[in-house]
Amino acid sequence: MSKFDKVMMEYSRRHEEEIGKEIKESKTKESSPIAALIRSTLNKGHKVYLCTDWHLWMYDKKTKQKKQRSDYQQIINRYNDIVTDDDLVINLGDLTDGEVERKKELADVIGQLKGTKILVRGNNDLYPDEYYTSIGFKYITPKFVYDNILFSHMPQENNNRLNIHGHIHGYKTYWCPYTNQIDVAAVGGRKTPIDLNMVIKAQPAYSKTVKVCPDKFEQECYVDPYPD
Repeated sequence: MSKFDKVMMEYSRRHEEEIGKEIKESKTKESSPIAALIRSTLNKGHKVYLCTDWHLWMYDKKTKQKKQRSDYQQIINRYNDIVTDDDLVINLGDLTDGEVERKKELADVIGQLKGTKILVRGNNDLYPDEYYTSIGFKYITPKFVYDNILFSHMPQENNNRLNIHGHIHGYKTYWCPYTNQIDVAAVGGRKTPIDLNMVIKAQPAYSKTVKVCPDKFEQECYVDPYPD
């Protein structure tokens, strides 16, 4: 196992431990600063958008090459065509592949993006919180709750109304019990900011299309988002 894989597994383990306590409660408590920001944005008539798993710089395990995502510029342009400075954008993590060191370039990209930004840390977001704050994210968190909806990078067991997540890149395959989750990537969120209300409305139909793998439940936090 490579040094990077060990780091990623340890981060995922700590990530799961950090959020596991509240997730297993009867109801995960609402995270008031972020929830208040969402309510305020909507009450003012502005939009709340979701996106996930951009992986703007990627590491090819076969060629060992680090490269920019092929539609990198389209993602940035499309984002700024949709989002206004008054809107709120919740990024559900994995801005880049963890193997790729692009701190300055990532700072330049985030600085171009409109709106108030929240980062729900993914297993590839390995820099300190202070770095993400310095490049333009108002809040950095492993998860939060708004309107009894749990927002996380990885799909989670929960007792909330919904779990809105990323991580599985639209493959609709779950390595954890499936109840009420929806992957933002499955409705286009890897390429385009998606309106929060659209994601919520899409969940019932999405729930009919998922595959659950009970034999993988113990490995959920190490799910490979690039299956062969």
